This record gives sequence, C-alpha cells and structure tokens, in this order.
Amino acid sequence: MTKKRLRTMDPINISDLPEPIVHHIMSFLTTTDVTRLSILSKKFFALWGSYPVIEFDQKRFARTYHGTLASMTKDFIQHVLNSIRQREINAVLSEFRVNANFELISVDSRFDTAILMVLKNGVTCMELNLGFADYVLPDMFASKTLHVLRLKGLHLDLCGLIKVCPSLTTVLLKSCVILKDAEFSSKTLREIELHSCDVKCIKIDGPNLRSFFFSSDKRDPKPCDIDVLKCRNIKYLSLNNVVNGGYWIEEHVYTLSELKTFVLNRCQDIGHIRICNDKLVRVEFRHCHALTSIEVRATSLESFAYEGIESAHGGMPCNITFLASKCIKDLSLKGAALVTDQWLETQLARMTRLERLKLKACNTLRRIKVIHEKLLILELCSCLSLVEAEIHTPQLISFTYRYGNANNMERDKMVTDQWLESQLAKMTRLERLRLKRCNSLKKIKVWHEKIQILELCSCNGLEEADIDTPQLISFMYHGNVIEFGKMVTRGSCIATLSMIQWTTYDNASFCKWRNMLSFFGHCKALRLICNYPKVYSFFSSLQYNTSAISQVI
Repeated sequence: MTKKRLRTMDPINISDLPEPIVHHIMSFLTTTDVTRLSILSKKFFALWGSYPVIEFDQKRFARTYHGTLASMTKDFIQHVLNSIRQREINAVLSEFRVNANFELISVDSRFDTAILMVLKNGVTCMELNLGFADYVLPDMFASKTLHVLRLKGLHLDLCGLIKVCPSLTTVLLKSCVILKDAEFSSKTLREIELHSCDVKCIKIDGPNLRSFFFSSDKRDPKPCDIDVLKCRNIKYLSLNNVVNGGYWIEEHVYTLSELKTFVLNRCQDIGHIRICNDKLVRVEFRHCHALTSIEVRATSLESFAYEGIESAHGGMPCNITFLASKCIKDLSLKGAALVTDQWLETQLARMTRLERLKLKACNTLRRIKVIHEKLLILELCSCLSLVEAEIHTPQLISFTYRYGNANNMERDKMVTDQWLESQLAKMTRLERLRLKRCNSLKKIKVWHEKIQILELCSCNGLEEADIDTPQLISFMYHGNVIEFGKMVTRGSCIATLSMIQWTTYDNASFCKWRNMLSFFGHCKALRLICNYPKVYSFFSSLQYNTSAISQVI
C-alpha cells in the first residue's frame, strides 16, 4: 500500500494579512480578546488602534471579577476609560457599544469622559444599554458625525439631543425618561423608535422621516400627545399601548399620503376606527380588545391581519368591513368573533388576488366554503366550532389544519379519513401538508405526486398510515406507534419520529416499533426523539443496528 504524500503548507501569519481581513477577524472577538491580541506585536497594536468598533459588556467583565457589585461597576467603568485611552485611534470610529447595568449605581465623571473621547474621535453609531439607570448624558454631548443612536435606561432631553447631533438618521430609545416635551425638527432623521419611554408630548417635523414606532409602558401606559403630521414621507407607522387613541390616529393614517404599513397593537381605549389611505399596503390590528368596528378603505392593500382574544368563547365582537379589498393577497384573522361562514364566503369572492388565508380561533365558523382560484396557502387552526369545510383551491401548495390546543381533548369532527382523501384528490399542486390534533383520523391514505413536506402531529386516534409520496423530502411524525402500509418517498428524505410514552413495554410493543422503523430504511436520515428513559434505552440500542438512524435524542 502506497502512502499518500501530504502537501505541507507554510503557516499563515495573521499579521501578514491585509488590514480589512484582520479587522474582520477581530469582529468575531470580544473587546477583551482583541485587547489581548494587541499585545502580541507592534503591528497588532496598530491594527487594534485602527479597529473601528469598540464594545464593552459588563457581564463578560464580571465573569473574572471577584468583589461587590458596586466595586465591580466602578472597575468596569475604569476599564472602559483605560481601553479608549490606550487605543490611540487613528481611524474613524464606526461603532461604540456598552452593555451594563447601572441601576442604583452612582456613575461618576469617568464614564462621561469615555463618551466624550469617543465622540471626539468621530463615532458614527453609539449604543448605550445601561439598564434602568438614572444616568444623564454629559452636558458637552455633541457630534456632527453621529448617525445612529440607541439608548436604554437613560434620562435625556431628546429635543436638545437632536439639535446637537445634526447628522442623526436613526434614534432608538428604550425605557428612557425624556425630560422635556419632544418637539423638534430634523431634515436628516429617517427612523425613530420609542419603546416604553416616559414622555408626555412628541411633535416632529421631519420631511425625510420614513419610520415611526411608539410604544407606551405595558405595565403602566400613560397618555402621550403624538403629532407627526409634518413627516409627510413616513412609510411605516406603529402605535403600541396607546391609551389616548381616537380621531388623531385616523387623521394621521389619512394625512400621511406615503404610508405603506400601519400597525395598531394593544391600544385599549379605541372602540371604532376607520382607515382610509390608498397607498397602504399592510394593516395590522393586534390585541385592541375595545375595538368593535374596523372599516378599511385602501385600494392598494395587500396584507391585513387582525388578532383578538383566543378563547373557547371567541374574541371580542369586532365587525370588520372592507370597502376596497380586490388587491389583498394575505388575510390573517385570529379570535375574530364576528367572522361567520357568510362573511368569509363574501370576502373570498371579492378578494380575487388572495394567496394566503389564515384563520385561527374563529369560533363562529361552522360550515365554510373556501373556493378560490389563486389561493396558495391555507391554514385552519383552533376553529373549535368548525364541522365542515368545502375546499376547492386548484393552486394550493400548502395546507395546515390544527384542532384545538393540547388541553382540548374533544374529537375533531371535520377531518376524517374520507375527507382527507377527498381533499388530496382535489389539491393536485399541494407541496406541504400539516395535520395536528386531528383525532378523528384512523387509517389514512396520503397518495400524492407533488407533496414534499408532510407532518402528522398528535393525531391521537391514528392507527395506520399508507403514504405514497415520491417527491417527499421531509417527514415528521409525533404520537403513538402506528402501522404503515406503505412509505414511498425520495431517497433524500429526512424523517423525524417523536414518540410519546408507551402504555406497555412488552415484546409485542417492541416488535410493533421495529416494524414501524423498517419503513424508513431507505431514507437519507432518520431522527428519533423521546423523553422517556425506557423507550430511549431501546432507541439507543437500535442506533447501532440500524444504519438509517442518524440521531437519537
């Protein structure tokens, strides 16, 4: 036997690599590791000094520190200051990030000094995540190069901040206390997000603002006067936990003529809303429990989502009216109590371009007709009163059906063996089929030329499956041991079997399980999942005897 000669390659020294590549390698390291690397050679030290990103994480610093929280915080601040002083940066600094928790900690002037040094160096992106601190930015805070500012847990004057940073394009504030009313103008600002901030008034004049996100505190939402009517180019508007909603929201949606996306989430005091804007493409209403009426007039609307209360008794009785819905491609309704069989049939007839329909916890649906020429994706989930569904969708490629939740043990009356076989014969282009908690299924036949993904999950009444799907590349099963009459798939198919606890552990059970496994010998990989020791030990013994089993969990 001849020995193969291995070509030896000369070792590559990192210091010989081009500067951009070394900087890219440094981007995967922590600040501490980069600092250690810088002491290896003068060149590394120079590269470290020109590295445009500085990041400090108090949690990582604390791993090797022994002492009180107060002393550790003080030493961490000193570490930040020392690192910045030692760098002798000779290139523009692009990012400066600090993750720490300064809550109930007195932050001294050293941190101010560090921030001012970074600003002097021309930083373009600054991110300070300081927990729920009482920290206030230094009086000298100002920058002509700062483009992106992300702050969490600070006290600040937003209006003054915008004035002294004239190049800002993105501002993200989280859990901050805004000391004065935020009334300002900016020609550079393109995106602003306020998450759980304490502020009484926001008034912005920003001709180039594209995105505005506002969220009041979830635990203690407070009224806030919002006026962004002069930001005529806003394309994305999201309002969350607003407690003084009303006409002003309708006015904003109507007046902002370039608006593409409007999201209203957890706004508890809005009973009626009328949305009118012909440029709108996407509209979402989520958890606005006081809503009883939604009227939408948007000729360009492509996506609409409503999410109410998911419960056995249905959601809030909210009447949804579309005055122009021809262009809608994606319709998602969850917990919509007034969505009836007749309402759904009427809307489907009007929405001639619909491609995706998702209905979840719509418990007023009983006997539905889904007849549509363009529909590609259909999901019916937890519609507990649904007893019959007539589906005629020749273009459908994905169908998901789930009955109830894990605690609901009622037997589903709609999806039976005969119903499934009948629907599969109609859905000639179906590529994905997912059935979950369909407990009326007993002996199923899944014979289909196009299906590529098949999932059978927690169908507790299932006893036998006859599967002939020559294009199948992914199969997932969760439940009891069942019998297979046939299992035809691609050779590249990856199968996952997740088993529940067996009722008995005798020879008959093991033989039944071995027989089930024999139908997956042709698969590229077989993954077995089990949380029960007795079954797991049996799986482990099989792993050494069955080459198809690639993993036992």
